[in-house]
Amino acid sequence: MTSAAVMKMQRQRWIAISPAIAGLFVVGLSWAEVPVVESSPVVGAAVPSASPAASAPAQARIQAENTLYYQLELLQQEVQTLRGMLEEQSHALRLMKQEQRDRYIDLDRRISQLSSAEPTISLPAKSPTTVVPPVIPSNGGAASPAATTTTADPAVEKQAYDDAFALIKERKFDQAIIALNAFVDSYPQGDYAANAQYWLGEVYLATNQAGPARTAFEKVLSDFPNHRKAPDASYKLGRMYHSLGDVEAARRYFQQTVERFPGSSSAKLSREYLQKL
Repeated sequence: MTSAAVMKMQRQRWIAISPAIAGLFVVGLSWAEVPVVESSPVVGAAVPSASPAASAPAQARIQAENTLYYQLELLQQEVQTLRGMLEEQSHALRLMKQEQRDRYIDLDRRISQLSSAEPTISLPAKSPTTVVPPVIPSNGGAASPAATTTTADPAVEKQAYDDAFALIKERKFDQAIIALNAFVDSYPQGDYAANAQYWLGEVYLATNQAGPARTAFEKVLSDFPNHRKAPDASYKLGRMYHSLGDVEAARRYFQQTVERFPGSSSAKLSREYLQKL
């Protein structure tokens, strides 16, 4: 076979396979143009979940944390409540201490001012005797013999009062209460009865015995309404009721002090208190 024939056969074979090679080249180009994208789960597709045995410890831990947080909140609320109660009690205690201090200061001031101004009486040489004339019956019978009564010795009364008042000066309040009660029982209408009754109220007040103090001051007003201690007793009752929170009763006693005893120092103090109510 000649070289020309061989070349002809090779050319024919190349022409026959050229379309196939061209097709492969086109396919390769089309593949190269397609972008590479990572696969992702399809929306709505079922995702495999952890088993109940695996999620139980996590749920228990979350529940325990929630319980501890709730308990912590409760403890914080209790602490705040207790702190508020403690502040209220501390404030009330400070007020009580201040009120007690004011009472002692007021009592000291009154003792200093009034101890030298207590009334004095002349002392007779012996106890006076009162003679009651005989009673003649209307039927003409024999007259009954004259009766003789002996009044209280003023010297003995004054000494008893001075002894009780001395206990107040010495701050022996418990003993002073006993002595003053004994005095008003022995001399209910004596020259010092109103003074003793008033100071009995002051000592009761200084020892935080509001009930007996109120009774003593009221007795001064009822039994000795014109005595010089009556304005002080009326003013003290107003102070007591005000400290107890009874504003209306306090106002009533302050107003009474101003109206019944307008020129007294207690009336002046009552006016000042009325302006604060």
